[in-house]
Amino acid sequence: MEDVEETGNSSSLLDDDNDRSQVRRYKQASTFRVGDTLKVVNSNGTCNGPYYIASVISVGVYTLSDAKGQEAEDGEEIEEKDLKAA
Repeated sequence: MEDVEETGNSSSLLDDDNDRSQVRRYKQASTFRVGDTLKVVNSNGTCNGPYYIASVISVGVYTLSDAKGQEAEDGEEIEEKDLKAA
């Protein structure tokens, strides 16, 4: 079977060894986009922010900036599970 080619969608159409088309799912897209406003949820339930998405490192992983465009949270890569929309 051919490899799935990533095209930015959440699925890809390919042919198997018998030339039958199949749809294979792969990684999902990130929830947040560059410029989105959000807060970081700490382990004790308190929040830091508001911050902005500065960059999307990979699916569900981001860097943040403050309102002045300076890096936030010491420039750490923040996972989506630790963020909530502001």
